[in-house]
Amino acid sequence: MEKKMDPEKEKEIEEAAIKYKNQYLELVTAARKKLADAAEAKKATEEKTKSIKQVTPVEIHEYNTVNASCSTRLLSNPHLKKEEANEDCVKEGKKRIIGKQGDRSKVEEGEESSEGE
Repeated sequence: MEKKMDPEKEKEIEEAAIKYKNQYLELVTAARKKLADAAEAKKATEEKTKSIKQVTPVEIHEYNTVNASCSTRLLSNPHLKKEEANEDCVKEGKKRIIGKQGDRSKVEEGEESSEGE
Protein backbone atom coordinates (compact mmCIF):
# COMPACT_ATOMS: atom_id res chain seq x y z
CA MET A 1 0.00 0.00 0.00
CA GLU A 2 2.66 2.35 -0.89
CA LYS A 3 1.60 5.51 -2.44
CA LYS A 4 3.36 6.23 -5.63
CA MET A 5 4.24 9.83 -6.10
CA ASP A 6 3.95 11.67 -9.24
CA PRO A 7 7.34 11.46 -11.06
CA GLU A 8 7.46 15.24 -11.41
CA LYS A 9 6.85 15.76 -7.70
CA GLU A 10 9.49 13.14 -6.85
CA LYS A 11 11.97 14.90 -9.13
CA GLU A 12 11.23 18.26 -7.44
CA ILE A 13 11.84 16.76 -4.01
CA GLU A 14 15.16 15.26 -5.12
CA GLU A 15 16.26 18.57 -6.64
CA ALA A 16 15.27 20.43 -3.46
CA ALA A 17 17.19 17.90 -1.35
CA ILE A 18 20.29 18.33 -3.52
CA LYS A 19 19.92 22.11 -3.35
CA TYR A 20 19.66 22.10 0.47
CA LYS A 21 22.58 19.69 0.74
CA ASN A 22 24.75 21.98 -1.41
CA GLN A 23 23.72 25.02 0.64
CA TYR A 24 24.59 23.16 3.85
CA LEU A 25 28.01 22.19 2.47
CA GLU A 26 28.67 25.80 1.45
CA LEU A 27 27.81 26.99 4.96
CA VAL A 28 30.05 24.36 6.55
CA THR A 29 32.91 25.27 4.20
CA ALA A 30 32.47 28.98 4.94
CA ALA A 31 32.44 28.31 8.70
CA ARG A 32 35.62 26.22 8.49
CA LYS A 33 37.33 28.89 6.40
CA LYS A 34 36.31 31.56 8.89
CA LEU A 35 37.75 29.52 11.78
CA ALA A 36 40.98 28.91 9.87
CA ASP A 37 41.32 32.62 9.06
CA ALA A 38 40.72 33.54 12.70
CA ALA A 39 43.37 31.06 13.83
CA GLU A 40 45.84 32.41 11.25
CA ALA A 41 45.19 35.99 12.34
CA LYS A 42 45.69 35.04 15.98
CA LYS A 43 48.95 33.23 15.18
CA ALA A 44 50.23 36.19 13.13
CA THR A 45 49.40 38.57 15.97
CA GLU A 46 51.24 36.36 18.47
CA GLU A 47 54.31 36.16 16.22
CA LYS A 48 54.31 39.92 15.75
CA THR A 49 53.98 40.44 19.50
CA LYS A 50 56.88 38.06 20.16
CA SER A 51 59.16 39.88 17.74
CA ILE A 52 58.56 43.29 19.31
CA LYS A 53 60.52 44.00 22.48
CA GLN A 54 60.03 47.16 24.46
CA VAL A 55 63.19 49.12 25.02
CA THR A 56 63.70 51.53 27.87
CA PRO A 57 65.24 54.97 27.33
CA VAL A 58 68.29 53.85 29.34
CA GLU A 59 68.87 50.95 26.95
CA ILE A 60 68.57 53.27 23.96
CA HIS A 61 71.11 55.64 25.49
CA GLU A 62 73.52 52.77 26.22
CA TYR A 63 73.10 51.42 22.70
CA ASN A 64 73.83 54.82 21.16
CA THR A 65 76.91 55.44 23.34
CA VAL A 66 78.37 52.00 22.63
CA ASN A 67 77.82 52.42 18.90
CA ALA A 68 79.41 55.86 18.95
CA SER A 69 82.48 54.63 20.82
CA CYS A 70 82.82 51.60 18.55
CA SER A 71 82.63 53.62 15.37
CA THR A 72 85.39 55.98 16.50
CA ARG A 73 87.50 53.25 18.05
CA LEU A 74 87.37 50.84 15.11
CA LEU A 75 88.44 53.39 12.51
CA SER A 76 91.99 53.62 13.86
CA ASN A 77 92.62 50.06 15.00
CA PRO A 78 96.39 49.57 15.43
CA HIS A 79 96.03 45.80 15.43
CA LEU A 80 94.98 45.67 11.81
CA LYS A 81 97.87 44.59 9.64
CA LYS A 82 98.52 45.60 6.10
CA GLU A 83 98.95 43.03 3.37
CA GLU A 84 102.62 43.93 3.05
CA ALA A 85 103.22 43.04 6.68
CA ASN A 86 101.42 39.72 6.14
CA GLU A 87 103.68 38.88 3.20
CA ASP A 88 106.76 39.63 5.31
CA CYS A 89 105.44 37.39 8.08
CA VAL A 90 104.85 34.56 5.62
CA LYS A 91 108.40 34.86 4.27
CA GLU A 92 109.86 34.85 7.79
CA GLY A 93 107.75 31.82 8.71
CA LYS A 94 109.00 29.92 5.67
CA LYS A 95 112.60 30.73 6.61
CA ARG A 96 112.04 29.43 10.16
CA ILE A 97 110.45 26.21 8.87
CA ILE A 98 113.33 25.62 6.48
CA GLY A 99 115.78 26.25 9.33
CA LYS A 100 114.00 23.75 11.61
CA GLN A 101 113.71 21.06 8.97
CA GLY A 102 117.34 21.40 7.99
CA ASP A 103 118.72 19.25 5.17
CA ARG A 104 115.46 17.42 4.53
CA SER A 105 113.67 20.56 3.29
CA LYS A 106 116.59 21.45 1.04
CA VAL A 107 116.49 17.98 -0.54
CA GLU A 108 112.71 18.26 -1.12
CA GLU A 109 113.18 21.67 -2.71
CA GLY A 110 115.84 20.24 -5.00
CA GLU A 111 113.51 17.44 -6.09
CA GLU A 112 110.68 19.85 -6.76
CA SER A 113 112.87 22.15 -8.82
CA SER A 114 114.28 19.26 -10.87
CA GLU A 115 110.77 17.87 -11.50
CA GLY A 116 109.54 21.27 -12.63
CA GLU A 117 112.25 21.55 -15.27
